[in-house]
Amino acid sequence: MNLIEFWKQAGLRNAYLYEPEFSYIYVRKGMTVVRFKDGTSKQDTMLHIANVEAASPRTGALGRLLKKIDEELNVPVFIENLHSKATAEGLSTKYGFKFVNET
Repeated sequence: MNLIEFWKQAGLRNAYLYEPEFSYIYVRKGMTVVRFKDGTSKQDTMLHIANVEAASPRTGALGRLLKKIDEELNVPVFIENLHSKATAEGLSTKYGFKFVNET
């Protein structure tokens, strides 16, 4: 099952997916509350990218996946953990991602 099929299936809350540029990708969907640094918050049904590994790291696969999500699903995305500071900064500057739920 790919990302689009997963999002469209009612009742399915999480799954490992097949996407061509990834060794694996584990996602969830559901109602989420995020808190922004400025004190505001947002509650919405979001796609969580919980665990992901690109087949060829540092080639822009995550950015292309996010573009696909935006163009085909137009849903909020919550990336649960990023271990690369460069990736986090790139998502912020290139795609407008915001850091949320930080303590």
